[in-house]
Amino acid sequence: MDTEGNAYVSGQAGPGFGVSLDALQPCRAGAADAFVLQLAPDGKFAAATFLGGSGTDNAFALEAIETERFCWPGFRLLPIFW
Repeated sequence: MDTEGNAYVSGQAGPGFGVSLDALQPCRAGAADAFVLQLAPDGKFAAATFLGGSGTDNAFALEAIETERFCWPGFRLLPIFW
């Protein structure tokens, strides 16, 4: 959770995963990309984006450092970052 009470989920997304209209990366760049999903304090969907390159990417862990700033200790990008 961040300082405003938003919760975040990360993982790997394939075809059919939906992102926000204003997503940082609106389309998958590879077969599977990492994703970040934000839930508002009331539990409702707030935002989601892909994050990845042309290979298979995954976010194994995510830590909210402060509002909208993150650390991905388990993030893997192969072979190039988008």
